[in-house]
Amino acid sequence: MGKKDMAVRLESWMREEGINQTALSKKTGILQSVCHEIMSGGAFPSCGTIQRLAKSTTIDIRFYLLGK
Repeated sequence: MGKKDMAVRLESWMREEGINQTALSKKTGILQSVCHEIMSGGAFPSCGTIQRLAKSTTIDIRFYLLGK
């Protein structure tokens, strides 16, 4: 799985939830600039960031890692 795959998965979830990067940042405590880098496919999130995303959202961590 590449950086773009992660961005597509996260963007799809955000669209379903009706939230933007700013709301995602507030919900997860992840800097908006980091959210932007992930969403643009410019960065792959660290393990800690993936854990924070999974903990702060309704998404199972396997979704981030495997797309399931």
